[in-house]
Amino acid sequence: MEIAAVFLLVLFSLCSADTDLQFQLNINHHESQGSLDLSLNHHDDQATLEVSLNRHNDQPTNHLTEKDNKCNSSKNEVEAPGGSSVNAALLAKLTAMETRLAASEKLNQQNAANLAQLSSVEMRLNLSESRVEQLADKNEVKRTAMEARLAASEEVNRQNAANLAQLSSVEMRLNLSESRVEQLADKNEANLAQLSSVEMRLNLSESRVEQLADKNEAKRTAMESRLAASEEGNRQNAANLAQLSSVEMRLNLSESRVEQLADKNEAQLSGVEMRANLSESRLEQLAKNNKANLAQLSSVEMRLNQSVSRVEQLARENADQPKVAFSAYHLGSGYIAYSSPTTLVYKRVFSNIGNAYNPSTGFFHAASRGVYFFTFTAATYGSPQYMTIVMYKNNQLLIHNWGQNNHAHFEYMSNAVVVELELGDTVYLRLQGGSSYRLYDNSNNHNTFSGFLLYPL
Repeated sequence: MEIAAVFLLVLFSLCSADTDLQFQLNINHHESQGSLDLSLNHHDDQATLEVSLNRHNDQPTNHLTEKDNKCNSSKNEVEAPGGSSVNAALLAKLTAMETRLAASEKLNQQNAANLAQLSSVEMRLNLSESRVEQLADKNEVKRTAMEARLAASEEVNRQNAANLAQLSSVEMRLNLSESRVEQLADKNEANLAQLSSVEMRLNLSESRVEQLADKNEAKRTAMESRLAASEEGNRQNAANLAQLSSVEMRLNLSESRVEQLADKNEAQLSGVEMRANLSESRLEQLAKNNKANLAQLSSVEMRLNQSVSRVEQLARENADQPKVAFSAYHLGSGYIAYSSPTTLVYKRVFSNIGNAYNPSTGFFHAASRGVYFFTFTAATYGSPQYMTIVMYKNNQLLIHNWGQNNHAHFEYMSNAVVVELELGDTVYLRLQGGSSYRLYDNSNNHNTFSGFLLYPL
């Protein structure tokens, strides 16, 4: 019987192992004329032990059966050999999981620091976008101002090609425009350098974020693996379920926080990337606009150079041409009348460039061959009065003008002519003779005679 007890102890020891077995033992005891039958079945941590005691002296048989005796590796039910080493391994795993939880909390702190860095990058991007918009507005305002100034310059050149003073002003404005263009080019180069720096910093930030994502993924995979190992340890040691559940809850919370931080980082990175792409697109558009502006400025410069060349050519031509212009007035005071046709002598002059008009005779003498313009204004006063003014070239009648005053106020008459003259030709005005043909003049200078050279031939 002592042998049977030893076998029972061995069988219970085998039950603590993770093995499936069947065992049957039959012991005959000759002195008691009996036998002991032992049968052990072990499968999936469940052990069944059957014990049968038989007598051979035909006495009633005592049959003892014990079923569903479960051999559990739990420390509280059966202390199997080697159980203390299993508990030590479980405690070691718990310690390792607490270490991993501390590492996870440290990772959360690192993610918070990364969020602060991303906020700083976003602020700097906002500043860069604001500066780019200001530069674009400045360029547009300057381009509009330069176009307006160019249009004004061209209008002035068309109106008065001979105005050298305005040409000097245009030249000064052109120099100022070129200086402003150079300043704008310098500013654009500085902006490009700043944008390159921002782009490099964005690339560095993206690289760091990707490294952080890879690190988070690796740690998450490691934590999942360790969590699986922890769950396996939970199945092996039911006594530590409470502690493992607490650790699992903390791990799940940590994983949830890590996932939230990862999602937040990904969303912020997407926003930063979109804004960076938008900044790059706007920079490209600004660069195109600058190229277009430079092309327009080149065209403006060419047109200004052409205008300057034409004005200089006109100035040279005008410098070589004779300059003739006059404007005369003052026939006298009161009524002017003659008994016969008489040349009108305008005794005073507003201007007499080239001295072609003679205020003593009233004659204009052509100083060179060319095309000339002449005009006059005649006035009379009171009713009834008549005016007949004739303009002559040498002795040839050019225009005949007649007027009548039927009211007690001033009556005016005026006319003009463009005529070709040879060197030495004369032009003058005559008043028709007779007491009824009268002009009236006073200090208000109602009567004038003017003319100038249009261009030489």
